[in-house]
Amino acid sequence: MRTRALPLLLPLLLLPPLLLGAPARAQVDSRPTFAAEFDRGVRLIQQGKPAEGIAAFERCLEIEPKNPEAAYNIACGHSLLGEKAKALEWLAKAAERGFADGELTGTDKDLDAIRGEPGFAPLLDRIRGNADRAQKEARVPVVHEPPGYDRAKPSPLLVLLHGAGGTKGEFAKPFEEVADEAGFLLLAVQGTLPRGENGYAWFDPGYLRTPGKFENPILDVVRQAKRERAIDPDRVYLLGFSQGAEMAVYTGLRSPGLFRGAIGIGGGYAVREAAGAANLRAAADRGFRAFLLIGEKEVAEVKGAHHRGVEQLKGAGIRVEAKTFAGGHELPAAASRKGTLLEALRWLDANAPAPATKPAPAAGERKDG
Repeated sequence: MRTRALPLLLPLLLLPPLLLGAPARAQVDSRPTFAAEFDRGVRLIQQGKPAEGIAAFERCLEIEPKNPEAAYNIACGHSLLGEKAKALEWLAKAAERGFADGELTGTDKDLDAIRGEPGFAPLLDRIRGNADRAQKEARVPVVHEPPGYDRAKPSPLLVLLHGAGGTKGEFAKPFEEVADEAGFLLLAVQGTLPRGENGYAWFDPGYLRTPGKFENPILDVVRQAKRERAIDPDRVYLLGFSQGAEMAVYTGLRSPGLFRGAIGIGGGYAVREAAGAANLRAAADRGFRAFLLIGEKEVAEVKGAHHRGVEQLKGAGIRVEAKTFAGGHELPAAASRKGTLLEALRWLDANAPAPATKPAPAAGERKDG
């Protein structure tokens, strides 16, 4: 069974696909209900009430019909009830929806009742195949080079992380004009957890119990770029929306030698849980900084987590600029987007630590972080 998330983060974990730059009230308003039902379903199964847990996850699917985690947990519930045919049917539905945690499926005790059934092994192979395809796809970024770009000359780098349910290709488009004017090379990376028809997410409800689990594709893409191109190491930034904003901040805090700052849009952060005290101290020492944007009409759960994250970052000694923009859970409108993001990039550049004060890498630390 999928593990239960900490309450602060759960409403942001399973966002439906959003149209970037367009109002998304209907989708946003459903998230607290989905989160509450998902969390309740987990608790009920853990309490030995699988039938009631199944009912909760079925309500999740009424809200998000394509959600793979809900389908997987329904399979777990039927397995615990000894309903093997139904358990296999729902495990197949989870695989069809893109469920990609082969490690969990292969060891989850909730599925022990069907592990020896003839249909289980092919489904496990299919789920592992989902994971392999997603991992390979994530490591092939969408690249946008600014006018006059020369890969032999050091250039700044902006790494883009889409929201849950999005893709790297669609997310890169709104930022190309900004990158062209600022002279940034763009790399758009993709999450590894399938969502909806063709979208992906960055992490699942158990992320805060295993922080760092989903960062490797991002790190691998950036390190590969640094091997193939001349990159200015002091101007490597992450930019993410919604769940991608959270991933941008957490990945940057955990690898401040590789990333110097992050821009987050519409994120609700659990900074202490995701980064940990030691990483927060290292990020502060290295001069990591964050420019965090939130819509004025953002839902209360996200806005509250955003403000808590800002305070936690400041409390750790990390320089933060927090601003609001007109709108809700979306990118800033096209008319103001370019100016807002150029301001963010200039702020990150202007707030870099002076060269004389930059700490040397810690003992045993990779030069690239």
